[in-house]
Amino acid sequence: VVFNFIEDRNIRKILDLKIGNISDSMLKSRNIAIIVEESAKDQLMELCRTTCKNKGGRGIENVIESALINPLARYMYEIGRASCRER
Repeated sequence: VVFNFIEDRNIRKILDLKIGNISDSMLKSRNIAIIVEESAKDQLMELCRTTCKNKGGRGIENVIESALINPLARYMYEIGRASCRER
């Protein structure tokens, strides 16, 4: 089976969908609203272009995890630790 390279418009659709899922999850589980600015989406898009050419949707998920989810999780962990120290 031959697959074509993923096109920019499809990368953006996947990014928007995944970011929307993350935002919805954070709002439901933590009551935290996450807004990802267009400039940040553009940067994620560029990362996907350079690293996901041969990996398709799975590569996009890897970029989102390393560039968005992991830093967000570290930040939330640090905020939680700081609030525990204040008590």
